[in-house]
Amino acid sequence: MNFDFNIFSFIFFSIALVLIFEGILYAAFPNKMKKILESFLSYSDEKVRLLGLFFLGIGVVAIYVLSKYML
Repeated sequence: MNFDFNIFSFIFFSIALVLIFEGILYAAFPNKMKKILESFLSYSDEKVRLLGLFFLGIGVVAIYVLSKYML
């Protein structure tokens, strides 16, 4: 399989993968996902912001590694 990605198809492909994996979680564990989402209501804005920045950093590093070494 040869993947020839330009930046727009790479972004679209990445978003599609996120939606697929998130959909699998909601389909397989609906009650658990609702409890996880409810737990976010008790978090402070600062904690939610830090979690968002943490996952943003992981995503940027993962995309860099994939584009540099695997694509």
